[in-house]
Amino acid sequence: MNQWYRYYRRLADRTRNYHHNKAVSAFCYQNLAPLAPNRESQVLLDKFMTEEKAHAFALGRLYQQLTGKPVPSCSIPPVAFASYPEGLRQRLWAESTAFLQYSEEFLSAPDHYLRRLFYRLGAVAVQHALCLSAFHPPEGTAPKG
Repeated sequence: MNQWYRYYRRLADRTRNYHHNKAVSAFCYQNLAPLAPNRESQVLLDKFMTEEKAHAFALGRLYQQLTGKPVPSCSIPPVAFASYPEGLRQRLWAESTAFLQYSEEFLSAPDHYLRRLFYRLGAVAVQHALCLSAFHPPEGTAPKG
């Protein structure tokens, strides 16, 4: 076994986890959108859901390329937000964490295909986080809508 075999084997495991996280993210945005205080926020959250589903598909394809097997199905935990602002906080944290993970993958990727994929995933995670922070009301204020 050489270093690249180990790298790609570990990448397959991480990719399975990233795929699961994207599926959970899409489900969260799907459940958060109806709680949005205005149409603009709802449309944006629906867009995020669509992007997360597309990313889950891309990660599933990568997993299959790495292992020769389809990505295992995953169960998605029930999503319960105490409030819209709480849901935004949860998603902001998740997107920030995802950005850090994809940045590490980008920096360690041995080829252009993987660097491009992880760069794009990280860029979208940052976009989502910035938009979520713009829609997040400051502490102690009610959302406008």
